[in-house]
Amino acid sequence: MYHIYALKCEELVLYVGQTVDMRKRISKHKSKGNECGSADIPKDMDWYMEVLDNVNTKHEATQKEQFYYDKLKPLYNNFRPGQTKKEYYKANKQKILEYGKQYYKRNKN
Repeated sequence: MYHIYALKCEELVLYVGQTVDMRKRISKHKSKGNECGSADIPKDMDWYMEVLDNVNTKHEATQKEQFYYDKLKPLYNNFRPGQTKKEYYKANKQKILEYGKQYYKRNKN
């Protein structure tokens, strides 16, 4: 079974995702090596995980995750549901390059 969930702080939706193992996923969100968008959530923010839906297949999970992503507009998701890193970088290449230039200018010393 796949679980679609949201990380929330009060009524603010921080992140939307899917998992088959809730305990493992919450641990991953709290770890320092976390690579998903939730790594950007401020460390002092007291968030909690809320299950939004449960489905049986990966395809259904991706569709439901997309539905909740569009509906709730989470603040910290880096990728759209079902999107690979390669697809994300292709779709956002200009923005990423511009950010890199600005970062370099600020930190070149």
